[in-house]
Amino acid sequence: MITSDEWLEIRRVLDQALELSPADRPAFVERLCADRDGLRDQVEALMAAYEEDEDFLETPAYQLEGVGSWLGGHQPGSLVGRRIGAYELKEEIGWGGMSTVYLAERADGHFEQRVALKLLKHTSGGDVLLKRFRAERQILASLKHPNIASLVDGGASEDGTLYLVMEYVEGVPIDVYCDTHNLTIKERLQLFAAVCSAVHYAHQNLIVHRDLKPANILVTGEGVPKLLDFGIAKLLAPDLYAQPFNPTVTLLRPMTPNYASPEQIKGGLITTASDIYSLGVLLYELLTGHLPFGTARLPHEVLRAVCEDDPPLPSATIGRVVQKRSGSETITLTPRLVSLTRGGQPEKLQRSLSGDLDNIVLKAMSRPPERRYASAQQLAQDIERHLDGLPVLARENTLWYRTRRFVRRNKIVVAAGCLIGLSLVGGIVATSREAAIAQAAQARAERRFNDVRQLANSLMFEIYAGIDKLPGATPTKKLLVTKALTYLDNLSQEAENDLSLQASLATAYQRVGDIQGNIYNQNLGDTAGALRSHKRAQAIWQKIVAARPGDTQVKANLAASYLAVGDLQKWTGDRSAAAKSYIKAQQLQEELLQINPADIEALKGKKQSYSRLGDTLFDNGNGDRKGAQINYSKSLMIAEALAKKNPQDRQSQRDLMICYSDTADAESDQSRAEVNYRKALKIAEKLSSTNSLDATARRDLWFSHIKLGDFLLKKDSSASQNHYLQALKIARFLAASDPKNEQARTDLAYTYQGLGDVELTTKNRKSAGAFYLLALPIRQTAVQADPNNQYNRKKLQELYKRLSDSGTKFTPLPTKS
Repeated sequence: MITSDEWLEIRRVLDQALELSPADRPAFVERLCADRDGLRDQVEALMAAYEEDEDFLETPAYQLEGVGSWLGGHQPGSLVGRRIGAYELKEEIGWGGMSTVYLAERADGHFEQRVALKLLKHTSGGDVLLKRFRAERQILASLKHPNIASLVDGGASEDGTLYLVMEYVEGVPIDVYCDTHNLTIKERLQLFAAVCSAVHYAHQNLIVHRDLKPANILVTGEGVPKLLDFGIAKLLAPDLYAQPFNPTVTLLRPMTPNYASPEQIKGGLITTASDIYSLGVLLYELLTGHLPFGTARLPHEVLRAVCEDDPPLPSATIGRVVQKRSGSETITLTPRLVSLTRGGQPEKLQRSLSGDLDNIVLKAMSRPPERRYASAQQLAQDIERHLDGLPVLARENTLWYRTRRFVRRNKIVVAAGCLIGLSLVGGIVATSREAAIAQAAQARAERRFNDVRQLANSLMFEIYAGIDKLPGATPTKKLLVTKALTYLDNLSQEAENDLSLQASLATAYQRVGDIQGNIYNQNLGDTAGALRSHKRAQAIWQKIVAARPGDTQVKANLAASYLAVGDLQKWTGDRSAAAKSYIKAQQLQEELLQINPADIEALKGKKQSYSRLGDTLFDNGNGDRKGAQINYSKSLMIAEALAKKNPQDRQSQRDLMICYSDTADAESDQSRAEVNYRKALKIAEKLSSTNSLDATARRDLWFSHIKLGDFLLKKDSSASQNHYLQALKIARFLAASDPKNEQARTDLAYTYQGLGDVELTTKNRKSAGAFYLLALPIRQTAVQADPNNQYNRKKLQELYKRLSDSGTKFTPLPTKS
């Protein structure tokens, strides 16, 4: 990463070099950068790009001459007509350094579909690019939002070429759409607010786009904006981009300089605030027709301006007359032309931008990230306040300002009041009092927003995203829980009437609850604490649903909350309450599917509800087997459909694996049960082999071997033992990688116990006892650490019986009197 001092030095040398003739520049740079290879490489890279194409700052880095050849040659349309997976390439519609995008059509005869298919180029030294392409697939698969182009499919072709299949968006860049449709300022703001919604959703899913610009936001013929190109997005997880591009090639940082934030240009830390800055630039352009620093033509002037200058007021920019390139044409932007495409005259447009909109744009574009809006949602809310005639956060909160906004909002009322002088005086007094109350409320709101941002950065971005599936992360998660609960408990005292903040709190409580005791993932073994956290989240979501009954996303969040609470109720022994929670989740998911039958997330949630209710009814073979079979079958039908629709999606395949295993558990036909267990194992082996760092995938493979070991115990003890031994390798690795991960430790105990069962079945009581004794301290420690966990208590009692059956002496835990 380039430091501020290094950047200043680069800029100083570049400025001086560009003042010279091209022939004199190399010797000058060599002389100034003697014995400083890094500085020389930075300056030469910038200088070479400028000399080869004076408009290079308008060109994405990966399309620059030289850089493009480094990333792989490009032959337009060379693959048209080729079949990739189920799709035939019809037309090349875009290309970049790491990929080419084609318009493609489904060619397998199942149904007609037009898509955008992105192919990864074959490159030398492409490990970083390969990792980034896979990251793009992961990113796109996690995003389900009406204003984000969705992922349809993905995989590898027969020759190993990776590809993504995405929703094909027939539209035009947002700035072109606004101008060709002559949208008013109000209409542009409403369209921009929808873009903010998509960006905020991405941020909530731990993703920063990093290249927001008109070309990456297309608007359809129906006026729906679609956010594209997450190819350079940064998933907020330290392991994903731990190896940055060579810092000596500044232009390879994924960004478009005119829309990039100062920290992106300097090579600093990229956060959600970087996208807020880019949104500010986009809003500036939509409102004025001009880029903030558009008059600077030299590359070093643009870079310097972004990093060191404040942009001019948008309202002051209306008077500019500039030449602007549009494709192969050059047009002259005059105040009249800009105003006509916005439905007015220059003076009127200038007045409409002056004040609130000036301040909103400049707040979003503040050079220090901490001075920008805390979120894209907060930016959109400020725009809504402006449209509603309410005070905005970006404006100094003076009494005179609030009074003027009140008058604009209530012209008729104020005019009538002016006729009654005494009433007017009383009204002013009342308004002043309300203003003071509003000022205090806004101060509290700003404090809360700052606290939420601090919490979000710490909990969701800085720590959790990078440790969720990594072995050895449990101590960090424990620290995270302690820190997060302190924030949350403080915030909850002031959040009662703020639904937006309440939603943030509920999400954070859910995340904390998962870390404390998510029984299906790595956890701290604190089921009681996890249940408290999830019930807090549930209560908040219930309140928000009551206030916003038509908000489908909030209903989906409440359904997920019921699932999480049901899991913990089941694990702590309250199976009746767990069943009720799962049924409530099902009811909410049914409501969502009635509203939108194509809601994939609701369908996945419904599948989970059936599966979890089946677990509860089955009760490890001691409960309602028939009821369990019915629910498992329904869950499996959904899982098979989802996996078939998207065979490259890891989560869909994992869900199918779990459903096969669940169905086998409750199956009375032993041959069918074995078939399903082996199907589950096959999927687990594939998922684990394709990502060796995914602790969850390794644990799934352990689980599948254990299931077959249990199943074959009385049928084929030798085969059973082989599966337990395979499971033991995995369990030892996971437990050693993360000694404080309670799930990994209890998995190890389960494996020892299974190997003991094999020895006991073959009448080798001494060997059986040895394995049982290995499991004993783990089981006892788990019960002592989490006495509310009924599953652990039950397993300890089973182990005591096995020890007795094998004739092994042991010391049980003391019973409480």
